[in-house]
Amino acid sequence: MATPVGPAAPDPDDPELWDEWYQDDDDVDTATVGRFGWPVRLLALLVVIGLVLVYVVA
Repeated sequence: MATPVGPAAPDPDDPELWDEWYQDDDDVDTATVGRFGWPVRLLALLVVIGLVLVYVVA
């Protein structure tokens, strides 16, 4: 059986304890910005579109 790493999870019936136990990092919003930000995502999208166009035309 695997040994759990880190602090034990609190009582699931107490939301205040969950808020203290699971502290989200408010400085970085990884759900919307991602690791690199929108410029790199835009560049990656343009590269993918370019590769698809090259494949379709060739």
